[in-house]
Order: sequence, then structure tokens, then C-alpha cells
Amino acid sequence: MNILYISCKKSWGGVASWMVKTAEALEQRGHKVFILSARHSFFTQNAPKSLRLIPWNFGVDYSLVTIFYIIYLIKKHRVNIVVTNIEKEIACGGIAAKICDVPNIRRVGRHDDFNDAKPKIRFRHERFVTTSVAPCGAVWREALSHSPWLSDYPFTTIYNGRDPVRSDSKSVAALRESWGIDKTTIAIGTTSRLNGEKRIDLIIGAYVAALPKIRAPSALVICGSGKMETSLKAFCASLGAANHIYFVGFTTNPQLAASAYDIALSAADNEGFPNSVVEYMAQGCATIAVDTGGVKEIVIDRENGLLIDKGDEKALTDKIIMLANDAALRKKLGKAAQKRVMESFSEATMIDRFEAFYQEAATASRSKKSPQKRD
Repeated sequence: MNILYISCKKSWGGVASWMVKTAEALEQRGHKVFILSARHSFFTQNAPKSLRLIPWNFGVDYSLVTIFYIIYLIKKHRVNIVVTNIEKEIACGGIAAKICDVPNIRRVGRHDDFNDAKPKIRFRHERFVTTSVAPCGAVWREALSHSPWLSDYPFTTIYNGRDPVRSDSKSVAALRESWGIDKTTIAIGTTSRLNGEKRIDLIIGAYVAALPKIRAPSALVICGSGKMETSLKAFCASLGAANHIYFVGFTTNPQLAASAYDIALSAADNEGFPNSVVEYMAQGCATIAVDTGGVKEIVIDRENGLLIDKGDEKALTDKIIMLANDAALRKKLGKAAQKRVMESFSEATMIDRFEAFYQEAATASRSKKSPQKRD
């Protein structure tokens, strides 16, 4: 198959990580995956060089230049499937796919990708989306509860998957050293965009409250970049904890970072099925996560991780103290987390399902174009 991903986003988030993983894996299986990406975006600047990346200035919604360029790409590369996510991508990629009679698959990351208050969202979905896929059941259930009209349209769930990556001890030690953390320090980490909804402020507040009760030396590692970095650093300084909190920047290897954490945190108010949580668990890291979106579909509280309610800073503080002071519990939860991922959320399972899903959509499209056999 020849597949065209369309990515208008400027930042690097969960959809970008998913795009890289699936593109690389499908290429290894003999398919060709092209990614039309915003020219000056963070994704375009940091994506692996091995990808078939096509930088582009998308312009306004329904840009005729962009629509005709996508039509050109579909025809030039004999594209079988177009994959879009946000509204701008559907406005250009969906129209081009429809003109070329090629399926447009919408990858829905969160339920609030839909909004009944905006009729144009329903219009675009009805006219220019062939079928949709979500990373967990919760996204689809929440989307239906807010937009009941979606029940008339096909929707598939394929979980995000990650395989445990063997990070050798030297690489982990070198990474921790680059952060300024020695092997005796308990590294409490989060890998995230630094924006408001990810609630890094909650993580900082909870860690600072826990700090006096953590018996061993500890540090909070914040791995990521974003528009709130300056204000978050100022917040740390105001709490007098800057010497214990490390902002280490964006990483293109989040699983190595997860290997270097002793405890991993996810505190976002609103998630679909966060890649970061799957990555933490795949690396056998004891994880504390907010019970939002589809998190509960992978994290079983007190069995392979710990769950807290949205915005509950005290609960997060208590659980940080619990894990930081109990190495045996960290090991138990981390081992169970890795087992959970290997059994039900492996990368191979994810790719198998996407490959079959894309092939089914492409086959259905071809059969519609073929003359019907008459008796």
C-alpha cells in the first residue's frame, strides 16, 4: 500500500509520536508512507530523517493550492489511503481524497475533536471522512456522548502500542548524568508538552509537598518543551525547589527517558490514550496517572500502576511519597506494568491491526470502483 499522512500541527504530541511509529513499522513491512507536514513545525524539524517527509505551507482552511497539491501527491504516488486528524487536515486532505476517490481515515486522538456547537465539524466529517479510528474505547464513548450523530458513522478502536526497548545501563547512566542526577537519586519523571492541560504545575506542587517526606535523595525530571516552560521554571523558583527540579528539554527517545525514571507521572486533565503512559509501562517504570480518557483501559490501580482523580494534588503527593519510600512496590508495579504492555499493548499488535485496517479500507474502495458482475 501507499499511504499519505497529513500533519498540520506545529507541535509534537501523541498523534505525531503515533505517526512516526506506524510509518516506520509499515515501511519495514514493505509499504510506502508519505507524511505531508507543516514546513516550519516542530515535528518537521525533529522527525526522523528516515521518514518520507514532505514539508508544506498549508495556508488557510480549504486552500485550493493545498487541495490541488494533495491531489497531485495522491496521483503521483498512487496513494491508496489518506490519513487525517484535525479539522484543517480534513478540510484539505479529505476533499482531495474524495476527488481522487481514495478513502480518508480520520485518526481521532480525543473526544473533543468533535463539537456539536460547530456545524462545520459535522459537515466535514459527514462529507469527507470514510471511517475513523481511535486509540481507546473511552475516546469513542465520550465522543458519542457529546455528539450522538457519530453513531451513524463507522468507528474502530486500535490501542497505541509500545514494545519494551532494552536500554543498556551505560546509556541510562549517561542520560541521568547529562541531567545532573547520579545513580543514588530517585528520579521522578514526566515526559510531556509543557502546556496548561498537561498540569505540570500540579506535578511540581505535589513533588515539592512530598520532598520533605522522601527519605532518599530525589529529583523531579521534566522532559519536554512548550510555551509554559518559562512560567513553570518561575513557579519552581517561587517554591524554593529549583535545585531539585530539572527541565531537560524535548527528547526524540522517550523510552530511553522512561528507562531512566524510577517513578513516572502523568497528570493531564484531559487525555485520550496517552503514549507517555504506555511508554512508561513498557519500560517497567512504576507509574502514577490521572484517571482520565482511556488510562483505566491499561492502568489497573494498585496492580500495575496507581491512579488518582483529576486535579487531586494531595493524592499525587501521597502516592509519590509511597513509591519513593518503597523500592519493592516500585519494582512490583513496574514488572506488572511491563507484562501488561507485552501481553495486550505491544507495538506488533498495533501495527498488525493498522495494516489490516488500512488494507480493508483500500480493498473496499477498489471494489466500489470495479464493475459489478451481473448474473
